[in-house]
Amino acid sequence: MPKASYPSINADDIKALKIPLPPLKEQEKIVAKIDFIEAKITQLESKKDEILLRYLS
Repeated sequence: MPKASYPSINADDIKALKIPLPPLKEQEKIVAKIDFIEAKITQLESKKDEILLRYLS
């Protein structure tokens, strides 16, 4: 099987990568939104379980 020609990357290349992040205030807004959504999911799952229990009883 012939070897393919492709660019390689090593650990030093990865360590040197700079990943831009949004400002801290924006990160906090994102986290708050995710927390809100996760709480809503938990609430809806609980409600679903209550409805199923009533239905199956």
